[in-house]
Amino acid sequence: MKRRTFLNLSIGLAALLQSRLTAALTKSQNTFNLFNSPNFANVNGIRLAYYEKGEGVPVIFCHGFPELAFTWRHQIETLSINGYRAIAPDLRGYGLTQSPKNIEDYAATKICDDLVGLLDHLNLEKAIFCGHDWGGFIVQSMAFIYPERCLGVINIGAPHAFRPEYANDLPSEEVPVIDKAAFNQFLQTPLVSEKLLNENVEKFFTTFMRSKLFHASYLRSLPVSSAERRMNLPEILKRETLPGELYLSGEELEFYVRSFKKSGFNGSINWYRAMELSWHELSKRGGTYEVEFPYLYLWPNEDPINQLGLNLDMESFIHKLESVELENCGHFPSEENPDKLSAEILVWLQKNFPRKA
Repeated sequence: MKRRTFLNLSIGLAALLQSRLTAALTKSQNTFNLFNSPNFANVNGIRLAYYEKGEGVPVIFCHGFPELAFTWRHQIETLSINGYRAIAPDLRGYGLTQSPKNIEDYAATKICDDLVGLLDHLNLEKAIFCGHDWGGFIVQSMAFIYPERCLGVINIGAPHAFRPEYANDLPSEEVPVIDKAAFNQFLQTPLVSEKLLNENVEKFFTTFMRSKLFHASYLRSLPVSSAERRMNLPEILKRETLPGELYLSGEELEFYVRSFKKSGFNGSINWYRAMELSWHELSKRGGTYEVEFPYLYLWPNEDPINQLGLNLDMESFIHKLESVELENCGHFPSEENPDKLSAEILVWLQKNFPRKA
């Protein structure tokens, strides 16, 4: 089933208006206070930091790169006010969660096992898992190897990766907007990538957390040979003048910079170095290709990483699929347009998991 951003259903409109109202509260000091008081759980051999707010059906948010549990602050506020229990961990290698040194400790199966450990720690049999970027891959992996622990999945960014043989192949981009392989290869280069990012934390965030630079339409206006389209991080970080405006307030920027200066990028980069291992370990576990629980796929239509659209034949194996195009959103919708993202999530939750009276 496909639907666009705005729905005609009265419940959808009501939720949309309500979420816009509550989104106005997300910039309050209360949001920052939540992230000054982490909870900790000893799971799967590591100490995992997590944050939670609200009561009701649990929603566990899984961030991407270079993000944190803090990235979901707007959605946490909106969901908690509207009768849901919002839970956001700093995933393995990020923030206040431990960062093991070995690359094999960053296989996707390890992160999924962390999340199952968090469920057990919270005495939860199941939860809805919402993920973006790498976090999107993790929630897809949860659906594959731990479907019995999933109430539902919200996947933001990339198509579901676990496709049965009978599903049509994904379409391909004739001319990719950016060179994703080059970006991945650079981050997998030992010592070089973490040295660059650890020495340029603030510049990295002020460069990438802004409008235009990670928007497909802007990037298409640049030559294919440009540093931006080749994802040449050393060259991009030398730029004196940057396009667009920063998504973050000064206080929000400082939170990211302070967090990554403290933790370093070493752990988060190891996710890229464990990519092949992740697929190997997932295939060893085996899994379920058919998805029977409610699944929301949100596609930011300006995301240069994925320009495949919505016609992806996922409904042939995800039987309760809803797909939504997030118009004029680039790669970081939770920072660029948190109201729109919160509204879509809330509409879907209230339709499929209504709060109890």
